[in-house]
Amino acid sequence: MTPCARPNCPGAIDDTGFCDTCGRRALPEPISIDTPVTGSQPRSANSVLQAVDGLVSLPVTPGEDPSSRIITDPQSLSFARKCRKHDCGTTISTRYADQPALLKGFCPKCGTAFNFTPRLANGEVVGDQYEVVGPIAHGGLGWVYVAKDTHLDDNHVALKGLIEPNDPVAVNLGIAERRFLSSLDHPNIVRIYNFVTHDDTEAGDRRGYIVMEYLNGRSLREILHDARRTGDGREPLPLEHVLAYGYEILLALEYLHGRELLYCDMKPDNVIRTANRIKIVDMGGVRRFDDRDSPVVGTPRYQVSRDEIAGRGLSVQSDVFTVGKMLEELFRASDDWRPGGAGGPDAAGLAIESFTRLVKRATDTDWNRRFASAARMAEQVTGVLRELLALRKRREHAEPSTLFAPTATLLDGGLSTVPSLERWTVGRSRSAEALPDDHPWGGPTTAPGALVDQRPAAASVAVGLPVPYVDPADPAADLLATVSAPDPRGLLDRLSGVRPESAEVEFLRCRAHLELADLDGAEECAARAEAALGRKARFNWRTAWHRGLLALARDEVRQAHKQFDVVYAAIPGEIAPKLALGYCAERLDQPERAELYYQAVWRRDRSHANAAFGLARLRLRDGDRAGAVAVLDEVPRVSRHYDAARVAAVRICSEPMSDGLATWEQLTEARRRLPALVLDGGEPGGKARDRLTAAVLEQTLERIPPSDDGPALENELRRKLEESFMRLAKQADRAADKGALVDLANFVRPWSWV
Repeated sequence: MTPCARPNCPGAIDDTGFCDTCGRRALPEPISIDTPVTGSQPRSANSVLQAVDGLVSLPVTPGEDPSSRIITDPQSLSFARKCRKHDCGTTISTRYADQPALLKGFCPKCGTAFNFTPRLANGEVVGDQYEVVGPIAHGGLGWVYVAKDTHLDDNHVALKGLIEPNDPVAVNLGIAERRFLSSLDHPNIVRIYNFVTHDDTEAGDRRGYIVMEYLNGRSLREILHDARRTGDGREPLPLEHVLAYGYEILLALEYLHGRELLYCDMKPDNVIRTANRIKIVDMGGVRRFDDRDSPVVGTPRYQVSRDEIAGRGLSVQSDVFTVGKMLEELFRASDDWRPGGAGGPDAAGLAIESFTRLVKRATDTDWNRRFASAARMAEQVTGVLRELLALRKRREHAEPSTLFAPTATLLDGGLSTVPSLERWTVGRSRSAEALPDDHPWGGPTTAPGALVDQRPAAASVAVGLPVPYVDPADPAADLLATVSAPDPRGLLDRLSGVRPESAEVEFLRCRAHLELADLDGAEECAARAEAALGRKARFNWRTAWHRGLLALARDEVRQAHKQFDVVYAAIPGEIAPKLALGYCAERLDQPERAELYYQAVWRRDRSHANAAFGLARLRLRDGDRAGAVAVLDEVPRVSRHYDAARVAAVRICSEPMSDGLATWEQLTEARRRLPALVLDGGEPGGKARDRLTAAVLEQTLERIPPSDDGPALENELRRKLEESFMRLAKQADRAADKGALVDLANFVRPWSWV
């Protein structure tokens, strides 16, 4: 067998195409993207269950003695079943007032007999092998008993029989469950061991029982119950746990869907958390994709509408809907949903909203808007989880995106750009204060290089945001994997002969036209892409993404925000739309909202330096130079923008801002940082270093604090600045510029009485 290619997974790909350990589909051959880890690690034998590749530790309690779970009074339960006569539909066996439910009797409407009593007693041996301990649960189709396997060291197993074997619907569903279970092999799905029959002396017939693994754990329904308790007995349910359950469940559904099987009846009762796995049980509702005749098995509270079932039938999207409904219910029992709860929604930042958007898409009443597969939803669950953990724990949780390529473009608005010679040659003053009439720069104007508004232009953001990977379902996907060009014109030339009706080809052309500032051409390509997608265009997030880019290129920021918000709703676990929305909120004068978006990106993945620069701009907006520098100092050394962040920090510590000049302490910090900067290709001296040094010294000279050492310090700074201006004069190409810089050197020359 082929080893599983997923990191940290020791399993192998069996003949079904899935890993025998992590349960995930075999990874495809890499095209041009980094595939994230999506499998599950080997389970821990400790008191916690490691879920979602070890991202979440779920607490597990020691296994209970199975005998302690025996239901001793079945009459205390309420079955609330429908009469088995197909044209009756009367609800039977329910509690009335304070009276217990009847387990045996006749339908009050049509007189059809029913019998819901457990048929196996303690000590009975089924199939000459399984010694019954007693009933422990009842489901939609039958009683579940715990028994001992007398042929295998009295290991506990579960026996499942039919509540009403004379009900043809129940019999057919029981057969379906046995057939499907026997063919499935996934670590997150309950395993079937055997099928046996046993004589029922009371009914005078022979009944069949499915022998399954006994799951010594707790259902999500029980966990929900404990989370809703008040007082000391309450078991908290953090949102991290909710997402972990959703992820592991989706793995199982992905496996089923890969075999063209639908689960249909997802709910908290059908998920068990054991000491080493999260497992789905009760496979009686499983059906094939093309099955439109079998009775629909599902719980109305979690199921799609009757109109959808009647018009479209059950589908992958209806399974996704049930998972979304269950996650919504779990969330309402969590601390993060409760106002003022201990989970701390404030500490979770944007992650709570990301989760609610995830659930909203999964449970959309329009099936077209739901996730197209369990795998796609699982990707977004992982993204939201990583965002939540990063914000809550203040620790990076990065993972390569499967939808967007990382961008190399730095959107800093010039914040990290070393000043050019024009700073000193255009005849502007050094500060916002008036200068002497004989000063070579003339009268007062705006301070050169002042950090008034360093937000990047919308058009530059439109071409600098992360780029979506090609949709593998596009007809030209294979062709586009081979297309490359060094510039947008070359790319358009390469694509000129491509004729298939491909949305991805048109999206690629659209971005090329945006780089060339050809907005009409970009608009035409976007329209052709939408035409290629047809009615799917309004459900495709790539359409909204490119419409957002076009709006940015036109500087229509409010419209861009609207489009990127559509993308966020569709893929709430992704970083790219939050970067785009952060910029839009910044431009729309919504700093609190921009802070949420940028923090969600930066806390999760430090490779996205554009988020750090966005946060730095927000700090500068509030006059917080120290806060801006602190954020930029978080850019890791391995980042391609590390040096740019260090240059920006020096400028922030030294340049004038809208609220005035830098303090002496800030200027001292700028001078301390200067020698460590990597400029001019790493050379110790060079043109860029000379210009930045001159800019820092220029501001420092104006802020010398009064002290006994003041005159000596001023002369020292004047000498260094004079030398800097003389070096800048050598960089000038025009004689007038060279003369202006020499005049500046003479102006700042140290005072002399000789």
